Amino acid sequence: RVGFVVPRQASGAANVGLAHMAGRRDDRVGAERHVADAGRDEVTCEVVRLDDAGVPGGVAFMKCDIEGAELLALRGATGVLERDAPVLLLEVNPWFLEGYGLGVRDVLGFLAERGYSPFRFAGGRLVPVAAGDVEGNVVFVSPRRADRVAPLLA
Repeated sequence: RVGFVVPRQASGAANVGLAHMAGRRDDRVGAERHVADAGRDEVTCEVVRLDDAGVPGGVAFMKCDIEGAELLALRGATGVLERDAPVLLLEVNPWFLEGYGLGVRDVLGFLAERGYSPFRFAGGRLVPVAAGDVEGNVVFVSPRRADRVAPLLA
């Protein structure tokens, strides 16, 4: 079971776009930009590691926009990454990562160990991204599966 935080908007409605796994430290400079301050609800849910989910036919694509916990999810999919080498679309937000004691280098290192390289969409194409510029929505591609995105590569 894992706890999640669901911030509230000023109106009192749930701000589901900023929901995140509990345990993220938000008491840092920048919170005013990233965190709703109108209250929060906490829920606990059953979760399953992707490696334990038994996805039939393999995984071709994964999208993770989970407010800084992307690396935690990827660690639970290590077997899938190594077996299927899916194309990844990750939101990489240094401030959110820092809340879990992680950094962009941690994400890049984990994926580089598995052969992944970062790309960004620009002008309808995927262009390589330098390690120092990895932020926002980033596509990670393994050379084992570059054929899947070949028409988009610059």
